[in-house]
Amino acid sequence: MKQKILPIIMVAVLLLTACQPTPDRDIIVQKDTERLVETVELKNANEDVSIEPADMPDNPLVKMDESYTFDFVNDNGRLHIHADADVYVPETGKVPMARVKGEYFTDAFAKKLFDKIYQGETAYIRTNETRRLTKSELAEMIVYYQDLVDTGRTEDKLMDEEEAIAFIDEMKEEFKTAPDEPEEIKPVEADGTMLLRNVTDDSPYALFQHVQYYELWTTGKRGELNIRRHAEDDDSMSDYLSYDRISHDGQNSQERISYGETSESRYLMFPSVYDTYVTDPDDTRCSYGQTLSPHDAAELCIAFLSDLGVTDVTPVPTIDTYVVKDRDRETVENCYYFINFIRTLQGTPVAYLSPMDVDNIEIAENVEYEVPWEYEYLLFVVDQDGIYSLSWQNPVQITKVISDDAAEIPFEQAASIFEIMSRVIYEAQTENRVKPYYIDLEVTRVELSAIRIREKNAEGRTGLYVPAWIFYGKLTDNYDNPVTQEMIDRRRADTALLVVNAIDGSIIDLRKGY
Repeated sequence: MKQKILPIIMVAVLLLTACQPTPDRDIIVQKDTERLVETVELKNANEDVSIEPADMPDNPLVKMDESYTFDFVNDNGRLHIHADADVYVPETGKVPMARVKGEYFTDAFAKKLFDKIYQGETAYIRTNETRRLTKSELAEMIVYYQDLVDTGRTEDKLMDEEEAIAFIDEMKEEFKTAPDEPEEIKPVEADGTMLLRNVTDDSPYALFQHVQYYELWTTGKRGELNIRRHAEDDDSMSDYLSYDRISHDGQNSQERISYGETSESRYLMFPSVYDTYVTDPDDTRCSYGQTLSPHDAAELCIAFLSDLGVTDVTPVPTIDTYVVKDRDRETVENCYYFINFIRTLQGTPVAYLSPMDVDNIEIAENVEYEVPWEYEYLLFVVDQDGIYSLSWQNPVQITKVISDDAAEIPFEQAASIFEIMSRVIYEAQTENRVKPYYIDLEVTRVELSAIRIREKNAEGRTGLYVPAWIFYGKLTDNYDNPVTQEMIDRRRADTALLVVNAIDGSIIDLRKGY
């Protein structure tokens, strides 16, 4: 680490001793990305940096000798901050800084993935197209809606009388050319080509009224694949990829192609409160019929990505094991490993953000940050038969390495900033509530790694990977009663509670991305 930057602490102290901010006020210190780049470039003017990745060390992050401990309870007892955490730094001792942009899935990548999944077997283009209603079906609907109008019950269909009458008129017009018998929708075979789509939604509630994007959406016996990227001239939509290994055959496949039914795997991956997930207590081979160990499952995913030409990612060390049981909790249906991957920057892993962090993104009011840009998220689900599903959101591409070693703030200074700014930010959230509101922060791990921030005054999704101290932990909150261990955990222990920019000591707000 290089010399300390004391003015940042003084700014934080002034914030703490001045009037307390309201809960909806964001505490963001020095988020000028142009200044960050200038600072690092001046200090590395004579360095020769390369975009090529360095050799991946066996253990990219290593634990420091000393752990971090801290305890704080505010005057009214509504905020408790506790830390008993190990501190991790890159094995190389360096965290690079680089320019990055939101990268779309290319046509070549989509075709390669399509061929790898279906392996020459027939797959069909998936569409939400539905067949036209027959004359008898329309006649039945006309009678039904007319009865709603006559009896004053149009609110049953969330319509007023005028809207219902207009809908009846539309159906009567459609009746004139409707077929007598149901029409067959013939499935179209897919070849891995991404198709241009146009979506228009003039609703005032629509986030994007007019969107143009490319999509490959296919289904077959080997599962369902969906890749979407924004059109080159339309940057209003983030890109994503999903794959679910669900078998389809014959009529069932055609029904899904025609009517766009929801994939059953979504209910397995993201269960409702009625599903019975339990966590296997040991990070060893699942004892419920799983033939792969967690390590073998991770190696399977690494090989899968390598075949696609993706080599600058690495699995997160913690692998979750889930056992799905029947609701009577007697019969085990399957065992799954959830394996998250993170980007690497010259061999140094970037910060891991949990799904809670990724999904908690706001669209900034400032026009400079108008286009939403969520953080990259790559998840594999593996069972005893191999890769069960894949979800990859907001992929990025590193375009230029600015510095091989950009970190300036040592851990001791980052810890001091955390102890001040966590009080400023979270204590404000306990105030101005109708009921007493309690927050408990438990810091379980601190890590020095790179994290992406948005670039000020830049077009589209461009930004920087900057070094940062990430204070991971668990956040619990509750109304009326003090926080206890029995409270429901709102966030898991790998949530990023506070992020300190390791170049200038500013606070990075993950909700806005800067």
